[in-house]
Amino acid sequence: MDRLAKLPIFLDLAGKRAVVVGGGGGATWKVELLAAAGAKVEVFAHDPAPALSELAQAQPSSVTLRGERWEGADFTGVVIALLEPEHGDGEITAFRAKAKAAGAVVNVIDTPHACDFQFGTIVNRSPTIIGISTDGAAPILAQALRRRIEAMLPPGLAAWTAAAKAFRDELAARLPGKPARRRFWERFVDLLFAHDRQEEAGSAEALRRIADAVAAGDPAMAGPHLTVLTVDPLDPERLTLRDIRLMQGADLILHAADIAPAILDLARREARRMPLPADEAEFIAGLDPETPLAIVKLAAAPAAARPASSGGRTRR
Repeated sequence: MDRLAKLPIFLDLAGKRAVVVGGGGGATWKVELLAAAGAKVEVFAHDPAPALSELAQAQPSSVTLRGERWEGADFTGVVIALLEPEHGDGEITAFRAKAKAAGAVVNVIDTPHACDFQFGTIVNRSPTIIGISTDGAAPILAQALRRRIEAMLPPGLAAWTAAAKAFRDELAARLPGKPARRRFWERFVDLLFAHDRQEEAGSAEALRRIADAVAAGDPAMAGPHLTVLTVDPLDPERLTLRDIRLMQGADLILHAADIAPAILDLARREARRMPLPADEAEFIAGLDPETPLAIVKLAAAPAAARPASSGGRTRR
């Protein structure tokens, strides 16, 4: 995997203590985010912005405004601490020391070198949440990416995701095998992006129909299946959405020797990757004919003529 400028993580803040020092616009937005994530936010601000005061009045169980100085406050149990600095490096150093002593992670607004983490741009279709970061290089780019991602998402995404989360235990009982559950989730995604089916968004009955269809068996999905994709071996940007979808649905990736690691990284983390066997037909014939196995073969297009993608699905 290529180097990551930052590790994207998602914190569970439900019922956890958060401290914010400062009452300006930057602090207000972050208080709103923390409260939306379920944190109990204590804000130390001697002159809070009107929007922050309104937020505290609207959400008294989540946001508490305190007018005293933060230095004397008890930080025990605080998991996340934010500072909007007003008094220079000395204040930042003291705040970080107090917060870190309590075990909190720290963000100092507009002071990247003093931050343990950064806030990114968010696409909120909770419980589906997408975070975008440019590591501070181009915030406008992050906002543009958010707009484009939002335009791609189906309108019922939040309802579908919430229904899927509630259905997981029932699904495990209906489909105890991992291959069957993965076929369920593949069909779930197809339904999610079917714009003519959005009236079913969030319907547990729709999820049960998918599970029942998978449990009944699909002859087309029995045994190993091979999909051949002929790709530019060096340029992952020339892969189509179909190529990526097929790769991410594969249990096994067979690849030519010159396929770049950046392309192989687009497959599922759990998928097995192996070079093309010397005798491909013998290898396929040796697989268990009763075990569902999605196989994608990545063949390198000739250098003189490299299409973005070509390929087809065959039953072996």
